[in-house]
Amino acid sequence: MNMPSEPSAWRQLQECAASQLSPQFADNVLRAARETSVESNAWFSRAWFVSAATATICLAGLMFFHAQHIESASATHLAAWQEISAQTASLEPAP
Repeated sequence: MNMPSEPSAWRQLQECAASQLSPQFADNVLRAARETSVESNAWFSRAWFVSAATATICLAGLMFFHAQHIESASATHLAAWQEISAQTASLEPAP
């Protein structure tokens, strides 16, 4: 379909489109947008709260498991160093 380039053709298209819309069309669109905005704000608030709670739980779990891993690794490394220290002490000549 070719698009009209003349101003009169554009006016004719605008008049045709305007005749197909109800007189309250703009008011209806604005009212629906406001209602949707209120509903979407409530939904967004709930979604944000659930996301924040989930992130907090995940972060707390991550910190707990990280602390457990660090504690376990420290105990393992300390035991290894104690063994090395004991072996080194046994190799020292007696005075």
